[in-house]
Amino acid sequence: MEHRFTSLPPDPFMCSSDEKQSRSPLALYSEYQRMDIELRPPHAMPTSPLARPGGG
Repeated sequence: MEHRFTSLPPDPFMCSSDEKQSRSPLALYSEYQRMDIELRPPHAMPTSPLARPGGG
C-alpha cells in the first residue's frame, strides 16, 4: 500500500520543502496553545460549549 501512496500527486496543503517540515502546523498550534494557557489567568475552565477543551 505504501508504493501506491508514493504514486499519488503531492498534496497542495502539505509543505513539500524540507525547511518548512521542521515546523508543522500541528507543532505551531500546540506551541500557541501552550502560550495561550500560560498567558491566561488561572481559573476554572468554563463548561460552555464554545470553550470546551478539544472541541473543534
